[in-house]
Amino acid sequence: MAETEEPGRRRWRRPWVLAGAAVAVAALSAGAVAYAQGGSAPARPAAPVDDYTGLPHTTVDIATDVCGSGWTSPHTGLQVFDLVGTGPVPADAYLETTAGAVLGEVEGLAPNTTRPIVVRLAAGSYNFQCLPQDQDAIKGPVVRVTGAGSSSPEVLPVTQQDLIPPTLQYQKWVAAQLPGLVRDTATLQAAVDRGDLAAARAAWLPAHLDYERLGAAYGTFGDLDDSINGTTKGLPGGPEPTPASPVSTGWSTACGTASRPARWRRSRPSSAETCAPSRRSGPPPRWTR
Repeated sequence: MAETEEPGRRRWRRPWVLAGAAVAVAALSAGAVAYAQGGSAPARPAAPVDDYTGLPHTTVDIATDVCGSGWTSPHTGLQVFDLVGTGPVPADAYLETTAGAVLGEVEGLAPNTTRPIVVRLAAGSYNFQCLPQDQDAIKGPVVRVTGAGSSSPEVLPVTQQDLIPPTLQYQKWVAAQLPGLVRDTATLQAAVDRGDLAAARAAWLPAHLDYERLGAAYGTFGDLDDSINGTTKGLPGGPEPTPASPVSTGWSTACGTASRPARWRRSRPSSAETCAPSRRSGPPPRWTR
């Protein structure tokens, strides 16, 4: 019986699984269409040859309507669950305690494939949970295991609700850092505007560190980060600016702007005009009218 997934639970699925699942669907589209039109389910594949031949194996079905069926002889100790994709779409599958802690997982299990979960079980109650692609989560029947021995480490999934308090705390911290970033950036900008290269170089590092210390926050700027914090790497002309390959903008060229009068042009381009410390010695680049 399908159950509506818990709030935030589906977000726990890793984003790159979706790309792999899409490839699997494309490769198996013919079988999926036949299944959807009333054909028989994919035949159960043979268990793959692995290094677990000395361990007890249990074969369980992972599909869109059943999850974990086939687990009929539970026991404690180290063992292997061979998860078989018997549904028409890829699915993630998790072996859990009834409290929701995860002991093992398989992601992107494609139809008509088998993948193992190696786990050590202690006495307790367990179930499989299946997340078929683009469908509701399914919880399998609870299986009670008796016997002696310890279990594999259990991991409690992090839900979206769990992330709300630290996210709010982080947002407050970032907001408190922004005034310093604005102040130090304004100092750098003023030095650049008046063409004071020495002052711009002195102001560059404090302002740039203010930006870098925001931590994960600068990722929220998206593509703007390339303009704010880009470098000359990857430009067709290399680090030297050319008409076809201008230098990057933002932190990496602030001092180059300060050292170049707006009405002049450069006769010999050089990358030594950045604010960052350089090993280059000698006179500064020449400028001509």
